[in-house]
Amino acid sequence: METVAKDETSSPGNSQAPRSENVRLVNGDSRCAGRLEIRHQRRWGTVNGYNWDLKDAAVVCRELGCGTALSSPRCSHFGEGSGSAVTSNVRCRGTESALQQCDSDSWAHRTWWSHSNDAGVICSGNVRPRLVSENNPCAGRLEINSNGKWGTVCKDRSWSLENAEAVYKLLDCGSVAEMPLTSHFGPGSGPAIGPPDCGHKQDVEVICSGTSSE
Repeated sequence: METVAKDETSSPGNSQAPRSENVRLVNGDSRCAGRLEIRHQRRWGTVNGYNWDLKDAAVVCRELGCGTALSSPRCSHFGEGSGSAVTSNVRCRGTESALQQCDSDSWAHRTWWSHSNDAGVICSGNVRPRLVSENNPCAGRLEINSNGKWGTVCKDRSWSLENAEAVYKLLDCGSVAEMPLTSHFGPGSGPAIGPPDCGHKQDVEVICSGTSSE
């Protein structure tokens, strides 16, 4: 069964962030991660992932009060939606306060569009992510806090240097030194944010050049 997660506990710095009633993230076990759905004419529908990128995801995270955009998965990473798809070819600058302010194809409920490329979003949430390893806070398995529990992020085909850069900037960890293609830090435990069948086989890992000040 697909889920629309309840609100997480916000940190004091984000507790007054606006919470949009026009966008939501579904099936990611967190209000800050999942398949993107937008409300148009009092009905919910998906967004096609054509040209979907991290700038677009950043606007969604801002609109939801969910921190920094970490990933903008396409190809129905969180499962295919049902019903209509509302728009495609979203082209945000990354500075807009709401997705409706971004350029895109016209908004309409298109029941004939395939859901095989539904767009998704993974935000940092209101608790700073962490990199988990034995002795280096700037290298390790990426984990984000979802509903009070730490969980890993399942790597998808859109994960790139741009995503890793978002992580190291958020953690004040210098620059990206390496994005391991195979596991260096072992599988995580707890929830994995991504497709139900991902498990911990594709946990995102990042190795940064710096040392965190914390």
